Parts: sequence; C-alpha cells; structure tokens
Amino acid sequence: MDEEQYCQDIFDRTLKLSNLSIIEPISIGQLTDWYSQFEKSEKILAALILDQLVVRSKRQVSALIDFLFLHSQSAGQESSMDDSAFIRSLTNKHKDIGIKLAPVLGENHPPTKSGPYILRLIQRKYAIADRHLTWPAKALELQQNELTKLILVDDFAGTGKQFCNFINDSGLSKLPTSHPKTKVFLLCLAAHKTAIEKIRTTYPWITVFHADYLGPEHHFLSGEYFQRISKSTGINLDQEKVRGLYDDVYSRAGCRAKNMKMGYGDLGLCYAFYHATPNNTIPLLWYQSSDWKPLIHR
Repeated sequence: MDEEQYCQDIFDRTLKLSNLSIIEPISIGQLTDWYSQFEKSEKILAALILDQLVVRSKRQVSALIDFLFLHSQSAGQESSMDDSAFIRSLTNKHKDIGIKLAPVLGENHPPTKSGPYILRLIQRKYAIADRHLTWPAKALELQQNELTKLILVDDFAGTGKQFCNFINDSGLSKLPTSHPKTKVFLLCLAAHKTAIEKIRTTYPWITVFHADYLGPEHHFLSGEYFQRISKSTGINLDQEKVRGLYDDVYSRAGCRAKNMKMGYGDLGLCYAFYHATPNNTIPLLWYQSSDWKPLIHR
C-alpha cells in the first residue's frame, strides 16, 4: 500500500463510520470540511489523525458506565466497589446506606463541566435515588456513619492536575482526618496513565476506577503508533516529517498557545466523547477560528 492509498482508505473508513453514526456527532459535512483543509502533501497527517481517532458515542458511553459499575473486578483493577447488589441498594428512596455519589465539580468550575452530566446519566441508568447524591463540599458535613463510601464521578482524567486541585480546593483532602473510615473512589470513563499515577501518588487513599485506559503509546506522535502503522501498511513513515507537517498546519489554523500544541500536558491524544472533548486532545481536532473548521467540538 502506498501513502495515497492509505490516506484514501482511512478517509473512506471514517466516512462510513460517520454515515453509520458510529462516531457521533461527526457529520459527513464536518468530516469533509475538516479533511479538505489539508493540502495534498498534508493528507498523510490528516489520515494519521483519523486513524488514531476514538470518539465514544452515546451507546459506548453507556457501556463504559456499565463496565465501571459491574465489571471493575474482572478488569483486574485493584479492588471492586461491590457487585450489582451495590447498585440495587442505591435505588432505596427511604434509607441512607452511607454511600454518596458526587460529581467532580469545584466551586470555581463552570456548570458545563462533564462531572454533573455523567452523574445524571448514571442516576437515570440505574434509577439511583436523589438521597444518595451530594455535592462534594456537602460530603464533609456528613457524619462518619453517614459517609462510608464517597464515589466521585467524571468523564476523563488526563494529567490528574485538575482533579488533585479539585480535591484540595473542595476541602476533600481533609477526609482522611475527618472521616478516617470513609473509602473514596474516582469513577471516570477514561483515564490516562499520567493522571492515574499522579492521583495515586498525591492521594493514595483514593481508588481510581476507569473503563478506557490511555498511555504514552496513545500519543499521536508516539514511536509505537508509527511502528504499528508502518508494519500494517508497509509505509515508511518519517516521524519528524509528520511533526513538521503538524507544526505547519497548527500555525495555519491560527493556534498560538505553545503549551497546547499537543493538547494539555502534551498528551497528544485523539480521543473524544459525543458530549465533550478533553483538552488533552490535539487542537487540530477541536480548535476553531476564522482559519480553521474543527472536526469535533470541545
């Protein structure tokens, strides 16, 4: 396979996925407009981005939630929050069971953050009673016997910096002292290795649960990714050449923030949900200006 054929195959595949609504909410028009912004010599860059791109649809997000709640133990993670009996207990409208679910949302965060949205999906999916939900700051007001487990909910953990700031700013960092018997969990649909390690190091008393796992190998310009593509296609990819193409298109798109060139934390991801896109995802996918049309929206 030559480079031109690879580019066409990837575009056609993505077009089909869009047509089947598998990569919602990307429309055929959005895909065509975005792809057309790349010059002929830059199509390889566009194809490599599309080949790496993962967009979790509404159904897939629902499946990720099921995985978190029902299959954490079989995924080989450190511990399990319990089985389906745990979920059934949360439907009780008349009795507190010492378990509270709260969104990852600090006082200074905008209400458009994903934590409340994901928690609402969870509540609807499992018919969780309102009495088992709380705001993070309110959790500290509960007595020890009223808070045996605190489950924090979000869609994505990238570098872990924002989450750790949230724990500190919300006062939840005091929990080991004020509520020493309380077990704290973070449930996120997807997490990067960087975030998992930072959270476990900074707050070892918080157990991180995730469905999708991302690591350095998912960086758009990782050597592992380039080797996989070269092996499967026979194309000899020049990593530095692709990086140069990226820099050129990034500049042409009007992106100026140097610390965001490969997404926040330099994670270089090509990952999104139907409802939002992490800022750790490369800007060429979501940045919008008078000179650039995004493929997905933040």
